[in-house]
Amino acid sequence: MENLKTLFKAKESKTSKHDAAHTHTEPASTSAAKRELAELTTKVKAGCCQPCFKIIFVVLGTVAILKCIAEIFVTVSTAIATRLYGSEQSGRLVGMVILALLAAVVISILIYAKIAVFRNQTKPLHTAAIVLVIVAALQAVVLGVAVRVTDQDELNLTRDLQNSFKLSRDNNPRHAAIWAATQHELTCCGVNGPEDYRTSNLPDFFSPNVPISCCPSYDPDRSELVQERKRETCKAKKEYYDIGCKDLVLEAFRTSAHLLIGLTVALIVFEIILAITASIIYKKVKNQKKLRFSAAQKP
Repeated sequence: MENLKTLFKAKESKTSKHDAAHTHTEPASTSAAKRELAELTTKVKAGCCQPCFKIIFVVLGTVAILKCIAEIFVTVSTAIATRLYGSEQSGRLVGMVILALLAAVVISILIYAKIAVFRNQTKPLHTAAIVLVIVAALQAVVLGVAVRVTDQDELNLTRDLQNSFKLSRDNNPRHAAIWAATQHELTCCGVNGPEDYRTSNLPDFFSPNVPISCCPSYDPDRSELVQERKRETCKAKKEYYDIGCKDLVLEAFRTSAHLLIGLTVALIVFEIILAITASIIYKKVKNQKKLRFSAAQKP
């Protein structure tokens, strides 16, 4: 009987020791679980929405590249058209060249940043964000200084048109070709109208001595003999265009400037959004790399 009591007491003491050990180990396991949960939460926060930001960056970057290509095309076309009639628009021409170069820089930096996004590289993204902000600021300055159309710009262009027209009347080959193309493409005649071609000794009841490019029947591929015959018919029947080219050229000038302003403003907005998105991806990728490094350092 005494042996049974002794055995029962020994079992009770073992049970109490086991319960005590369990109560001592429980807080340790709970704190470890909390640490793991905190680390997991940090990892989730670091990688949260990262693929979404990458997709947004790639899509917006593609759209921005297309806008840059369109801007290069518009700036080059506008610069060529601006340079045709004279040199009074040299400041605007420089602005167009700068905008085209900045658009080319944006294309390069976006391709560079896209590669970095796919490779999870941080430094190229950080560099791209800084460059995009700087380029956006430069584009805004050029837009306000060189692209905006003022009354003085229109006066300068009108003066250039008149000087170019005078040179074409003096049989200058370059300006004669420019006015032939202008009159044919814009369906106009002279600076202010066909009367610009009237000589002082020609009576008013005769048609002005307009070139064939003022006539709807003009075809630059025809021979000079055929062109001359068509011109005489056009003069006799007064089929030549009755409006001048000045207003049409000025309107085309304003339209190209407004198109360029719209493209550049949209591009600036895209660049700012892309810079912000690149900064967010940069921080998330950097935090992820830090977590991986700290996890690798643990025993």
